[in-house]
Amino acid sequence: MPLKLKLPEFLKSGEWARLIPVVADSNKEVRATSIVLSTLSAVHEFSQNMFAAVGKRIGSRTNIEVYTEIVFKDKDKSIKSRPDGLIVINTGRTRWTALVEAKIGNNDLSPEQVKEYLALAKKHNINAVITISNQYSAIPTHHPIVLKKSDLKGVEIYHWSWRLILTEAVLLLKSQRGVEDTDQQFLLNEMVRYFSHESVGVSRFKQMNKEWKDVVLKAKNGTKLFKSSPEIEATVASWHQASCDLCLAMSQSVAVPVTLRLSQKHKKDCAARLRNDCELLASDHILKCELEIPDAVSPLKVTVNLSSRTVNCTMSLTAPKDKKRATARLNWLLRQLKNANPEDLYIKAYTLGKGRSPQESLGEIRENTDVLLLNEGMDIQPVAFDVVMVRDLAGKFSGRKTFIQEVKTVVKRFYDEAGEHLQQWVPSAPKVKKSKVNDVVDNDDFILIEELETSLKVAAGE
Repeated sequence: MPLKLKLPEFLKSGEWARLIPVVADSNKEVRATSIVLSTLSAVHEFSQNMFAAVGKRIGSRTNIEVYTEIVFKDKDKSIKSRPDGLIVINTGRTRWTALVEAKIGNNDLSPEQVKEYLALAKKHNINAVITISNQYSAIPTHHPIVLKKSDLKGVEIYHWSWRLILTEAVLLLKSQRGVEDTDQQFLLNEMVRYFSHESVGVSRFKQMNKEWKDVVLKAKNGTKLFKSSPEIEATVASWHQASCDLCLAMSQSVAVPVTLRLSQKHKKDCAARLRNDCELLASDHILKCELEIPDAVSPLKVTVNLSSRTVNCTMSLTAPKDKKRATARLNWLLRQLKNANPEDLYIKAYTLGKGRSPQESLGEIRENTDVLLLNEGMDIQPVAFDVVMVRDLAGKFSGRKTFIQEVKTVVKRFYDEAGEHLQQWVPSAPKVKKSKVNDVVDNDDFILIEELETSLKVAAGE
Protein backbone atom coordinates (compact mmCIF):
# COMPACT_ATOMS: atom_id res chain seq x y z
CA MET A 1 0.00 0.00 0.00
CA PRO A 2 1.36 3.47 -0.85
CA LEU A 3 2.19 5.76 2.07
CA LYS A 4 -0.16 8.39 0.66
CA LEU A 5 -3.27 7.10 -1.09
CA LYS A 6 -3.82 8.70 -4.50
CA LEU A 7 -7.22 7.79 -5.86
CA PRO A 8 -8.02 7.46 -9.58
CA GLU A 9 -9.41 10.73 -10.97
CA PHE A 10 -12.99 9.43 -11.27
CA LEU A 11 -13.29 8.43 -7.59
CA LYS A 12 -14.53 10.68 -4.82
CA SER A 13 -13.42 8.28 -2.11
CA GLY A 14 -12.22 4.75 -1.55
CA GLU A 15 -10.08 2.57 0.71
CA TRP A 16 -7.01 0.56 -0.19
CA ALA A 17 -8.08 -3.08 0.02
CA ARG A 18 -7.13 -4.44 3.44
CA LEU A 19 -5.71 -7.89 4.08
CA ILE A 20 -7.43 -7.70 7.48
CA PRO A 21 -10.69 -5.86 6.69
CA VAL A 22 -12.39 -3.63 9.26
CA VAL A 23 -16.00 -4.49 8.48
CA ALA A 24 -18.96 -6.05 10.25
CA ASP A 25 -18.84 -9.82 10.61
CA SER A 26 -22.12 -10.06 8.72
CA ASN A 27 -20.62 -8.41 5.62
CA LYS A 28 -18.89 -11.51 4.24
CA GLU A 29 -18.75 -10.29 0.62
CA VAL A 30 -16.84 -7.06 1.42
CA ARG A 31 -14.48 -9.00 3.70
CA ALA A 32 -13.78 -11.71 1.11
CA THR A 33 -13.32 -9.21 -1.73
CA SER A 34 -10.90 -7.10 0.29
CA ILE A 35 -8.77 -10.11 1.23
CA VAL A 36 -8.56 -11.38 -2.37
CA LEU A 37 -7.74 -7.96 -3.83
CA SER A 38 -5.11 -7.30 -1.16
CA THR A 39 -3.47 -10.68 -1.85
CA LEU A 40 -3.50 -10.02 -5.59
CA SER A 41 -1.61 -6.78 -5.05
CA ALA A 42 0.89 -8.36 -2.64
CA VAL A 43 1.70 -11.81 -4.14
CA HIS A 44 3.34 -11.45 -7.55
CA GLU A 45 2.97 -15.04 -8.81
CA PHE A 46 -0.68 -15.17 -7.72
CA SER A 47 -1.54 -11.99 -9.63
CA GLN A 48 0.39 -13.30 -12.66
CA ASN A 49 -1.74 -16.46 -12.79
CA MET A 50 -5.09 -14.81 -12.13
CA PHE A 51 -4.66 -11.95 -14.59
CA ALA A 52 -3.15 -14.18 -17.28
CA ALA A 53 -6.59 -15.82 -17.40
CA VAL A 54 -8.08 -12.47 -18.48
CA GLY A 55 -5.29 -11.72 -20.95
CA LYS A 56 -3.24 -9.32 -18.82
CA ARG A 57 0.51 -9.78 -18.37
CA ILE A 58 1.90 -8.87 -14.95
CA GLY A 59 5.59 -8.03 -15.23
CA SER A 60 8.12 -7.50 -12.46
CA ARG A 61 7.57 -3.72 -12.60
CA THR A 62 3.80 -3.79 -12.96
CA ASN A 63 1.98 -1.92 -10.22
CA ILE A 64 -1.41 -3.22 -9.04
CA GLU A 65 -3.68 -0.84 -7.12
CA VAL A 66 -6.72 -2.29 -5.35
CA TYR A 67 -9.59 -0.37 -3.75
CA THR A 68 -12.77 -1.12 -1.83
CA GLU A 69 -15.65 1.08 -0.59
CA ILE A 70 -15.37 3.15 -3.75
CA VAL A 71 -17.58 6.19 -4.42
CA PHE A 72 -17.63 7.92 -7.81
CA LYS A 73 -17.42 11.71 -8.09
CA ASP A 74 -20.51 12.06 -10.28
CA LYS A 75 -22.67 9.44 -8.61
CA ASP A 76 -25.54 8.18 -10.75
CA LYS A 77 -28.69 8.24 -8.58
CA SER A 78 -30.29 5.53 -10.74
CA ILE A 79 -27.61 3.07 -9.56
CA LYS A 80 -28.55 2.16 -5.99
CA SER A 81 -25.70 -0.23 -5.17
CA ARG A 82 -21.97 0.21 -5.61
CA PRO A 83 -19.24 -2.16 -6.85
CA ASP A 84 -17.30 -4.11 -4.24
CA GLY A 85 -13.93 -3.06 -5.58
CA LEU A 86 -11.69 -1.55 -8.21
CA ILE A 87 -8.46 -2.84 -9.73
CA VAL A 88 -5.95 -0.59 -11.50
CA ILE A 89 -3.01 -2.21 -13.31
CA ASN A 90 -0.18 0.14 -14.35
CA THR A 91 2.63 -1.19 -16.53
CA GLY A 92 4.28 2.23 -17.00
CA ARG A 93 3.05 2.45 -20.57
CA THR A 94 -0.55 1.35 -20.18
CA ARG A 95 -3.26 1.41 -17.54
CA TRP A 96 -6.06 -1.15 -17.29
CA THR A 97 -8.97 -0.82 -14.87
CA ALA A 98 -11.72 -3.17 -13.72
CA LEU A 99 -14.70 -2.91 -11.39
CA VAL A 100 -15.21 -5.92 -9.11
CA GLU A 101 -18.59 -7.30 -8.03
CA ALA A 102 -18.65 -10.28 -5.66
CA LYS A 103 -21.28 -12.60 -4.19
CA ILE A 104 -20.58 -15.35 -1.70
CA GLY A 105 -22.43 -18.24 -0.11
CA ASN A 106 -25.76 -18.96 -1.79
CA ASN A 107 -26.03 -15.46 -3.28
CA ASP A 108 -25.91 -15.50 -7.07
CA LEU A 109 -25.01 -12.59 -9.31
CA SER A 110 -27.91 -10.33 -10.26
CA PRO A 111 -28.28 -9.70 -14.03
CA GLU A 112 -29.65 -6.21 -13.36
CA GLN A 113 -26.75 -5.31 -11.06
CA VAL A 114 -24.13 -6.62 -13.50
CA LYS A 115 -25.72 -4.58 -16.31
CA GLU A 116 -25.63 -1.48 -14.10
CA TYR A 117 -21.92 -1.95 -13.46
CA LEU A 118 -21.24 -2.47 -17.16
CA ALA A 119 -22.96 0.85 -17.85
CA LEU A 120 -21.01 2.47 -15.00
CA ALA A 121 -17.73 1.17 -16.44
CA LYS A 122 -18.54 2.59 -19.87
CA LYS A 123 -19.41 5.97 -18.38
CA HIS A 124 -16.06 6.28 -16.59
CA ASN A 125 -13.92 4.63 -19.31
CA ILE A 126 -13.19 1.65 -17.09
CA ASN A 127 -12.00 -1.27 -19.20
CA ALA A 128 -13.72 -4.22 -17.58
CA VAL A 129 -16.00 -5.70 -14.96
CA ILE A 130 -14.85 -8.79 -13.02
CA THR A 131 -17.49 -10.78 -11.16
CA ILE A 132 -16.77 -13.33 -8.42
CA SER A 133 -19.27 -15.86 -7.03
CA ASN A 134 -19.83 -19.55 -6.35
CA GLN A 135 -21.16 -19.84 -9.90
CA TYR A 136 -18.83 -21.45 -12.43
CA SER A 137 -17.72 -20.70 -15.97
CA ALA A 138 -15.65 -22.84 -18.35
CA ILE A 139 -13.14 -20.03 -18.89
CA PRO A 140 -13.09 -16.48 -17.45
CA THR A 141 -14.36 -14.99 -20.73
CA HIS A 142 -17.56 -17.06 -20.43
CA HIS A 143 -20.06 -15.55 -18.02
CA PRO A 144 -22.72 -17.40 -16.00
CA ILE A 145 -25.18 -14.61 -16.78
CA VAL A 146 -26.48 -14.31 -20.34
CA LEU A 147 -25.85 -10.75 -21.56
CA LYS A 148 -26.70 -8.95 -24.79
CA LYS A 149 -23.93 -7.83 -27.13
CA SER A 150 -25.13 -4.24 -26.68
CA ASP A 151 -24.46 -4.51 -22.91
CA LEU A 152 -20.84 -5.49 -23.63
CA LYS A 153 -20.07 -2.89 -26.28
CA GLY A 154 -16.96 -0.97 -25.21
CA VAL A 155 -16.32 -2.95 -22.01
CA GLU A 156 -14.96 -6.41 -21.16
CA ILE A 157 -16.51 -8.79 -18.66
CA TYR A 158 -14.82 -11.71 -16.86
CA HIS A 159 -15.86 -14.18 -14.19
CA TRP A 160 -13.89 -15.96 -11.47
CA SER A 161 -15.45 -18.53 -9.17
CA TRP A 162 -14.28 -18.54 -5.57
CA ARG A 163 -13.20 -22.15 -6.08
CA LEU A 164 -11.04 -21.07 -9.03
CA ILE A 165 -9.31 -18.42 -6.91
CA LEU A 166 -8.75 -20.91 -4.09
CA THR A 167 -7.52 -23.64 -6.45
CA GLU A 168 -5.04 -21.31 -8.20
CA ALA A 169 -3.61 -20.37 -4.81
CA VAL A 170 -3.38 -24.00 -3.64
CA LEU A 171 -1.63 -25.06 -6.85
CA LEU A 172 0.91 -22.27 -6.47
CA LEU A 173 1.71 -23.35 -2.94
CA LYS A 174 2.07 -27.00 -4.04
CA SER A 175 4.19 -26.16 -7.07
CA GLN A 176 7.96 -26.61 -6.94
CA ARG A 177 8.45 -23.16 -8.44
CA GLY A 178 5.61 -21.75 -6.34
CA VAL A 179 5.97 -18.37 -4.64
CA GLU A 180 9.59 -17.27 -4.43
CA ASP A 181 9.30 -14.68 -1.66
CA THR A 182 8.71 -16.32 1.74
CA ASP A 183 6.64 -13.39 3.08
CA GLN A 184 4.38 -13.52 0.02
CA GLN A 185 4.13 -17.29 0.42
CA PHE A 186 2.94 -16.77 3.98
CA LEU A 187 0.28 -14.27 2.86
CA LEU A 188 -1.01 -16.61 0.17
CA ASN A 189 -1.12 -19.52 2.58
CA GLU A 190 -3.14 -17.46 5.05
CA MET A 191 -5.60 -16.52 2.28
CA VAL A 192 -6.01 -20.23 1.47
CA ARG A 193 -6.61 -21.03 5.15
CA TYR A 194 -9.26 -18.31 5.34
CA PHE A 195 -11.19 -19.35 2.24
CA SER A 196 -10.94 -23.02 3.12
CA HIS A 197 -13.00 -22.52 6.27
CA GLU A 198 -16.61 -23.60 5.78
CA SER A 199 -18.01 -20.49 7.53
CA VAL A 200 -16.62 -18.16 4.83
CA GLY A 201 -19.11 -19.29 2.20
CA VAL A 202 -16.90 -20.69 -0.56
CA SER A 203 -18.59 -23.84 -1.82
CA ARG A 204 -18.33 -26.51 -4.47
CA PHE A 205 -21.04 -27.23 -7.01
CA LYS A 206 -23.19 -29.62 -4.99
CA GLN A 207 -26.34 -30.46 -6.92
CA MET A 208 -27.95 -30.47 -10.34
CA ASN A 209 -30.92 -28.29 -11.31
CA LYS A 210 -34.38 -28.90 -9.83
CA GLU A 211 -35.60 -30.40 -13.15
CA TRP A 212 -32.86 -33.06 -13.19
CA LYS A 213 -34.92 -35.96 -11.84
CA ASP A 214 -37.76 -35.34 -14.33
CA VAL A 215 -35.36 -35.08 -17.29
CA VAL A 216 -33.65 -38.36 -16.29
CA LEU A 217 -37.02 -40.10 -15.99
CA LYS A 218 -38.14 -38.86 -19.41
CA ALA A 219 -34.89 -40.01 -21.03
CA LYS A 220 -35.16 -43.44 -19.40
CA ASN A 221 -38.79 -43.85 -20.56
CA GLY A 222 -38.05 -42.67 -24.10
CA THR A 223 -40.14 -39.48 -23.81
CA LYS A 224 -39.23 -36.95 -26.47
CA LEU A 225 -37.04 -34.10 -25.23
CA PHE A 226 -37.00 -30.68 -26.86
CA LYS A 227 -33.72 -28.84 -27.23
CA SER A 228 -35.22 -25.40 -26.57
CA SER A 229 -37.26 -26.36 -23.50
CA PRO A 230 -36.35 -24.60 -20.21
CA GLU A 231 -35.73 -27.94 -18.46
CA ILE A 232 -33.13 -28.98 -21.06
CA GLU A 233 -31.37 -25.60 -20.98
CA ALA A 234 -31.32 -25.67 -17.17
CA THR A 235 -29.91 -29.22 -17.17
CA VAL A 236 -27.13 -28.38 -19.63
CA ALA A 237 -26.28 -25.17 -17.75
CA SER A 238 -25.99 -27.19 -14.52
CA TRP A 239 -23.80 -29.77 -16.24
CA HIS A 240 -21.51 -27.01 -17.51
CA GLN A 241 -21.04 -25.79 -13.94
CA ALA A 242 -20.53 -29.36 -12.71
CA SER A 243 -17.84 -29.85 -15.39
CA CYS A 244 -15.97 -26.75 -14.22
CA ASP A 245 -16.11 -27.88 -10.60
CA LEU A 246 -14.88 -31.32 -11.69
CA CYS A 247 -11.82 -29.65 -13.28
CA LEU A 248 -11.06 -27.77 -10.07
CA ALA A 249 -11.47 -30.92 -7.96
CA MET A 250 -9.11 -32.83 -10.28
CA SER A 251 -6.64 -29.92 -10.24
CA GLN A 252 -6.26 -30.22 -6.49
CA SER A 253 -6.04 -34.03 -6.72
CA VAL A 254 -3.17 -34.06 -9.25
CA ALA A 255 -1.60 -30.73 -8.18
CA VAL A 256 -1.58 -29.27 -11.71
CA PRO A 257 -4.18 -27.12 -13.50
CA VAL A 258 -6.88 -29.26 -15.13
CA THR A 259 -9.01 -27.41 -17.65
CA LEU A 260 -11.99 -28.06 -19.89
CA ARG A 261 -11.11 -28.90 -23.48
CA LEU A 262 -13.30 -26.76 -25.74
CA SER A 263 -13.41 -26.31 -29.49
CA GLN A 264 -12.34 -22.93 -30.85
CA LYS A 265 -15.97 -22.24 -31.72
CA HIS A 266 -17.13 -22.89 -28.17
CA LYS A 267 -14.28 -20.86 -26.66
CA LYS A 268 -15.40 -17.86 -28.66
CA ASP A 269 -19.14 -18.41 -28.25
CA CYS A 270 -20.46 -19.87 -24.98
CA ALA A 271 -24.03 -19.51 -26.28
CA ALA A 272 -23.18 -21.84 -29.18
CA ARG A 273 -21.79 -24.37 -26.69
CA LEU A 274 -25.04 -24.25 -24.73
CA ARG A 275 -27.12 -24.71 -27.92
CA ASN A 276 -25.01 -27.60 -29.20
CA ASP A 277 -25.08 -29.43 -25.88
CA CYS A 278 -28.85 -28.93 -25.61
CA GLU A 279 -29.21 -30.53 -29.05
CA LEU A 280 -27.06 -33.49 -27.96
CA LEU A 281 -29.05 -34.00 -24.77
CA ALA A 282 -32.40 -33.79 -26.55
CA SER A 283 -31.42 -36.14 -29.40
CA ASP A 284 -29.06 -38.67 -27.76
CA HIS A 285 -29.79 -38.19 -24.03
CA ILE A 286 -26.07 -37.52 -23.46
CA LEU A 287 -24.07 -34.96 -21.51
CA LYS A 288 -20.30 -34.85 -22.01
CA CYS A 289 -17.10 -32.94 -21.32
CA GLU A 290 -13.36 -33.41 -21.81
CA LEU A 291 -10.73 -32.69 -19.17
CA GLU A 292 -7.30 -31.52 -20.29
CA ILE A 293 -4.72 -32.90 -17.83
CA PRO A 294 -1.12 -31.74 -18.44
CA ASP A 295 1.15 -34.52 -19.76
CA ALA A 296 -1.64 -37.12 -19.67
CA VAL A 297 -1.83 -39.58 -22.57
CA SER A 298 -4.99 -37.91 -23.93
CA PRO A 299 -7.92 -35.77 -22.78
CA LEU A 300 -10.12 -37.55 -20.26
CA LYS A 301 -13.57 -37.82 -21.83
CA VAL A 302 -16.57 -37.97 -19.50
CA THR A 303 -19.87 -39.13 -21.02
CA VAL A 304 -23.12 -39.22 -19.06
CA ASN A 305 -25.91 -41.31 -20.60
CA LEU A 306 -29.32 -40.47 -19.14
CA SER A 307 -31.05 -43.41 -20.85
CA SER A 308 -28.75 -46.08 -19.38
CA ARG A 309 -27.94 -44.05 -16.23
CA THR A 310 -24.22 -44.62 -16.74
CA VAL A 311 -21.06 -42.53 -16.47
CA ASN A 312 -18.24 -43.40 -18.88
CA CYS A 313 -14.62 -42.22 -18.63
CA THR A 314 -12.33 -42.71 -21.63
CA MET A 315 -8.69 -42.11 -22.55
CA SER A 316 -7.15 -43.04 -25.91
CA LEU A 317 -3.79 -44.38 -27.13
CA THR A 318 -2.18 -45.17 -30.47
CA ALA A 319 -1.01 -48.79 -30.80
CA PRO A 320 2.78 -49.21 -31.08
CA LYS A 321 3.72 -49.30 -34.76
CA ASP A 322 7.00 -51.12 -34.15
CA LYS A 323 5.09 -54.25 -33.07
CA LYS A 324 3.67 -56.24 -35.97
CA ARG A 325 1.73 -58.93 -34.12
CA ALA A 326 -1.70 -58.02 -32.73
CA THR A 327 -0.99 -59.81 -29.45
CA ALA A 328 2.21 -57.81 -28.95
CA ARG A 329 0.30 -54.55 -29.42
CA LEU A 330 -2.37 -55.58 -26.92
CA ASN A 331 0.16 -56.87 -24.37
CA TRP A 332 1.96 -53.51 -24.58
CA LEU A 333 -1.25 -51.90 -23.26
CA LEU A 334 -1.98 -54.63 -20.72
CA ARG A 335 1.44 -54.12 -19.11
CA GLN A 336 0.47 -50.50 -18.46
CA LEU A 337 -2.70 -51.68 -16.71
CA LYS A 338 -1.12 -54.54 -14.76
CA ASN A 339 -2.09 -53.05 -11.38
CA ALA A 340 -5.52 -51.74 -12.40
CA ASN A 341 -8.64 -53.10 -10.73
CA PRO A 342 -10.55 -54.74 -13.63
CA GLU A 343 -13.96 -53.84 -12.19
CA ASP A 344 -15.86 -51.61 -14.66
CA LEU A 345 -12.77 -51.30 -16.91
CA TYR A 346 -12.91 -52.14 -20.63
CA ILE A 347 -10.58 -51.97 -23.63
CA LYS A 348 -11.84 -50.97 -27.05
CA ALA A 349 -9.71 -51.75 -30.13
CA TYR A 350 -9.77 -49.77 -33.37
CA THR A 351 -8.74 -51.08 -36.80
CA LEU A 352 -8.10 -49.41 -40.12
CA GLY A 353 -11.20 -48.90 -42.22
CA LYS A 354 -14.82 -48.81 -41.15
CA GLY A 355 -15.04 -52.21 -39.50
CA ARG A 356 -16.57 -52.80 -36.10
CA SER A 357 -14.47 -51.73 -33.10
CA PRO A 358 -14.78 -54.48 -30.45
CA GLN A 359 -14.84 -53.77 -26.71
CA GLU A 360 -14.27 -56.32 -23.94
CA SER A 361 -13.73 -56.19 -20.18
CA LEU A 362 -10.19 -55.96 -18.86
CA GLY A 363 -10.73 -59.03 -16.68
CA GLU A 364 -11.72 -61.23 -19.64
CA ILE A 365 -8.90 -59.92 -21.82
CA ARG A 366 -6.34 -60.72 -19.11
CA GLU A 367 -7.53 -64.33 -19.13
CA ASN A 368 -7.64 -64.62 -22.91
CA THR A 369 -6.52 -61.92 -25.35
CA ASP A 370 -8.40 -63.66 -28.17
CA VAL A 371 -11.75 -62.38 -26.85
CA LEU A 372 -10.71 -58.99 -28.23
CA LEU A 373 -8.37 -59.96 -31.08
CA LEU A 374 -10.53 -62.74 -32.56
CA ASN A 375 -13.78 -60.87 -32.37
CA GLU A 376 -16.71 -62.37 -34.31
CA GLY A 377 -14.37 -64.82 -36.05
CA MET A 378 -12.17 -62.08 -37.53
CA ASP A 379 -8.54 -61.28 -36.73
CA ILE A 380 -8.25 -57.80 -35.25
CA GLN A 381 -5.08 -55.80 -35.95
CA PRO A 382 -5.46 -52.84 -33.57
CA VAL A 383 -4.13 -49.42 -34.57
CA ALA A 384 -5.49 -47.62 -31.50
CA PHE A 385 -7.09 -48.33 -28.14
CA ASP A 386 -9.61 -46.74 -25.78
CA VAL A 387 -9.40 -47.51 -22.08
CA VAL A 388 -12.91 -47.09 -20.73
CA MET A 389 -14.56 -47.17 -17.33
CA VAL A 390 -18.33 -47.76 -17.43
CA ARG A 391 -20.12 -47.15 -14.16
CA ASP A 392 -23.85 -47.88 -13.77
CA LEU A 393 -25.16 -45.50 -11.10
CA ALA A 394 -28.64 -47.07 -10.99
CA GLY A 395 -30.87 -45.23 -8.49
CA LYS A 396 -28.11 -42.78 -7.50
CA PHE A 397 -28.17 -41.31 -11.01
CA SER A 398 -31.41 -39.37 -10.56
CA GLY A 399 -30.43 -37.81 -7.23
CA ARG A 400 -29.42 -34.18 -7.68
CA LYS A 401 -26.65 -34.42 -5.06
CA THR A 402 -25.70 -38.08 -5.38
CA PHE A 403 -25.20 -37.72 -9.14
CA ILE A 404 -22.58 -34.98 -8.65
CA GLN A 405 -20.81 -36.95 -5.92
CA GLU A 406 -20.75 -40.15 -7.98
CA VAL A 407 -19.42 -38.46 -11.14
CA LYS A 408 -16.47 -37.03 -9.17
CA THR A 409 -15.82 -40.42 -7.58
CA VAL A 410 -15.86 -42.25 -10.93
CA VAL A 411 -13.56 -39.75 -12.65
CA LYS A 412 -11.02 -39.75 -9.82
CA ARG A 413 -11.09 -43.54 -9.57
CA PHE A 414 -10.61 -43.98 -13.32
CA TYR A 415 -7.64 -41.62 -13.43
CA ASP A 416 -6.07 -43.10 -10.29
CA GLU A 417 -6.41 -46.74 -11.40
CA ALA A 418 -5.84 -46.37 -15.14
CA GLY A 419 -5.39 -42.89 -16.61
CA GLU A 420 -2.25 -41.80 -14.76
CA HIS A 421 -0.44 -45.04 -15.72
CA LEU A 422 -1.06 -44.77 -19.47
CA GLN A 423 1.79 -43.70 -21.78
CA GLN A 424 1.54 -43.01 -25.47
CA TRP A 425 3.75 -45.01 -27.81
CA VAL A 426 6.78 -43.07 -29.04
CA PRO A 427 8.86 -44.35 -31.98
CA SER A 428 12.49 -45.15 -31.23
CA ALA A 429 15.14 -42.68 -32.32
CA PRO A 430 16.74 -43.55 -35.70
CA LYS A 431 20.00 -45.47 -35.44
CA VAL A 432 23.22 -44.71 -37.31
CA LYS A 433 23.59 -47.10 -40.25
CA LYS A 434 26.89 -49.00 -40.05
CA SER A 435 29.27 -48.60 -43.00
CA LYS A 436 30.91 -51.60 -44.66
CA VAL A 437 34.24 -50.19 -43.48
CA ASN A 438 34.27 -49.52 -39.76
CA ASP A 439 36.93 -46.83 -39.63
CA VAL A 440 35.24 -44.27 -41.92
CA VAL A 441 35.50 -41.01 -40.03
CA ASP A 442 34.31 -38.39 -42.51
CA ASN A 443 32.75 -37.92 -45.93
CA ASP A 444 36.08 -37.54 -47.79
CA ASP A 445 37.26 -40.91 -46.42
CA PHE A 446 33.99 -42.46 -47.48
CA ILE A 447 34.36 -41.14 -51.07
CA LEU A 448 37.94 -42.45 -51.33
CA ILE A 449 36.89 -45.89 -50.11
CA GLU A 450 34.00 -46.01 -52.59
CA GLU A 451 36.39 -45.10 -55.46
CA LEU A 452 38.85 -47.77 -54.27
CA GLU A 453 36.13 -50.43 -54.16
CA THR A 454 35.01 -49.46 -57.67
CA SER A 455 38.61 -49.67 -59.03
CA LEU A 456 39.13 -53.11 -57.50
CA LYS A 457 35.89 -54.36 -59.07
CA VAL A 458 36.99 -53.08 -62.52
CA ALA A 459 40.42 -54.67 -62.15
CA ALA A 460 38.78 -57.95 -61.24
CA GLY A 461 36.58 -57.78 -64.32
CA GLU A 462 33.36 -57.45 -62.37
